[in-house]
Amino acid sequence: MLNKIRFLYIKTPWLLLVLIILSGAFLRFYHIGRESFWLDEIIMLHVAGGGFHNIYNEALIGRPPVYVILAHLWLNLFGTSETAARALSALFGTVSIIAMYLVAKQLFGKRAGIISALLISISYIQIYHSQEFRYYSLLTFFTLLSYYFFIRLINKKSIRCCISYVIVTALVFYSHTFGFFVIVAQNIYLLLQPRLLRRLFKTLITCQLFIFALIAPGLYFAVFKTLDRYGGAEWLGYPRTDIPFETLILYVLLPINLSKYWKLALIPPAAYLIFKAILIDKGKTLWIEAITRTSDEFKYLKQNSSLILMILLWLIIPVLLPFSLSFIIGPMYIYRYTIAASPALLILIALVIVAIRHVIPEYLVVLSLIIISIPGLNFYYNVDTKEQWREAASYVERESVDKDAILIVDTEENWVSKSFNWYFKGEVTG
Repeated sequence: MLNKIRFLYIKTPWLLLVLIILSGAFLRFYHIGRESFWLDEIIMLHVAGGGFHNIYNEALIGRPPVYVILAHLWLNLFGTSETAARALSALFGTVSIIAMYLVAKQLFGKRAGIISALLISISYIQIYHSQEFRYYSLLTFFTLLSYYFFIRLINKKSIRCCISYVIVTALVFYSHTFGFFVIVAQNIYLLLQPRLLRRLFKTLITCQLFIFALIAPGLYFAVFKTLDRYGGAEWLGYPRTDIPFETLILYVLLPINLSKYWKLALIPPAAYLIFKAILIDKGKTLWIEAITRTSDEFKYLKQNSSLILMILLWLIIPVLLPFSLSFIIGPMYIYRYTIAASPALLILIALVIVAIRHVIPEYLVVLSLIIISIPGLNFYYNVDTKEQWREAASYVERESVDKDAILIVDTEENWVSKSFNWYFKGEVTG
């Protein structure tokens, strides 16, 4: 049985990839309309449903336009129900699994590609934001595409790669303002690779100049207009010092009580190690051989330190740079804004899993990770995590009588009233 699994993994990666994509799609579409829209989604519904003139005006005050434009077209085609609207994000969340495979495979081979795709398919943060009518699954998708063409450009210079990289990377920024930090991470990587910079100097400089020219108008409106509108985003509050670490945990799983699941997750690899070291003839010899081959794997990774640096910068810069700027410029850090960095951590985890496969087979480690993911997914699908406007409106409709007054403490732009009225069937005065 184990040999059959290993054969499928090595000889038919596309079959496994299809199964991973289908599983990831199921997790992203399952119960997608169970909860009502929350306030930020209702804002998006009003903005995207208001026509292109409204979208243009929103872009002028710093709102990233790409998702809004796509959402406007999507709502006109499929409607404004929870399931229909959120399906747009679920679609981008699903194709991100394919993009993840392509990026990791291009960097470190098919094994890393398959495991990376599996990890992003069961990632709590990716599933959550794939079921939300907001920017974040689109940001993840375009970030992965940007790195895909960035790597292709480095490995095989061509006009097609240059154009694709420039356009997609500009779309990263226009999908969400924090996409700018992805661009910063790529440029820092280039500055730390003098040989690469010398070899492709004209090409890389030309690409970066075009990218900057494309994002400059949006960068101006995002920085100055958004700060003017929100007063420096003081409403966010300054981030806690441990928030970057908490963000990294959220990239992988939901931080709830996992004590009993850790014990269950350790059973598969522990049982395998005991079986291999004690019960098999020549177990000691096999153990030494496995450790030696694992050491060789880590030597291989060391030889590819340039690629590891790329992934580390991809992970660190979009998290630590806005975290640091929050204390210099003003509060700006929310964990979901950094979601573009999450694939980098999953790729690093996949690399470790591949490197230790001679000691513990990949499928056993992956099985343990799936076990660890179960409580978070179970929590997500069965516990309400969003504002329940549909239920609130339903309660008021059911319990109210004639001449009852409804008092709403609202924001300056009346988004609380608009959220309530999205579901309320009666009349609200005041």
